[in-house]
Amino acid sequence: MGLQKKDLLKEKVRLLEALYRRFEDFLPSGGTACRKGCDTCCTLNVTITTLEGYSLLKKTDAVKVLEKQESRLRAEAHNRYRPRTTINEWAEVCAAGEAPAEEATPDPGSGSCPLLKERLCTVYPARPFGCRCMVSKRCCAETGFADMEDFHVTVSTVFQQLVEHLDADGCTGNLVDVLLAISRNGDSAPPGSSDDCRAFRLLPNRPLSVLMVPPEHRERIAPLLAELRSIGYR
Repeated sequence: MGLQKKDLLKEKVRLLEALYRRFEDFLPSGGTACRKGCDTCCTLNVTITTLEGYSLLKKTDAVKVLEKQESRLRAEAHNRYRPRTTINEWAEVCAAGEAPAEEATPDPGSGSCPLLKERLCTVYPARPFGCRCMVSKRCCAETGFADMEDFHVTVSTVFQQLVEHLDADGCTGNLVDVLLAISRNGDSAPPGSSDDCRAFRLLPNRPLSVLMVPPEHRERIAPLLAELRSIGYR
């Protein structure tokens, strides 16, 4: 008999946290401009999966923080970025030689993340992958963009695909929308069905079918992929 739903969810959270740790091991110990109090990339445009949202809510008081800003979030709802395609769906479409749905351009002036307080992240240890992968060699506040090496972008994309794959029966969407959807769903489990996703303006996740790795990075990333497979990411 397979794992019960609750046990399966617990196992997925464990694997998600292992994935976070492995990505942090990949990051350079130095050479980035990211520092405590650097919040340029902490906007309303962060996207997460429902599994990430569930894990975050279990460890933090994020819902209470959002509730205190309800009026602001309602007023700024039209500003926050909502993806039209998940990363794995985008990969499938591109692999088929088709054109993916055109995405809206995230507005960097959309407003700050509601989980910030005095320019510091109140949920930092439990932050989602979209926040963890945002590192820059130069200060974003000075340049207006994150300066990342091409290989870092490739690895981040692969990890993002794995995060979605791990939550293949869940949803993806804007951080605020996902957290509110889970809290309204009773916090016992994240929304799961396609209808649940669409009801909360989220996208149904897809399993990983093709990795987005350019030819010039395939040899370099191969050992990392082998390691990830060995710990349960297939």
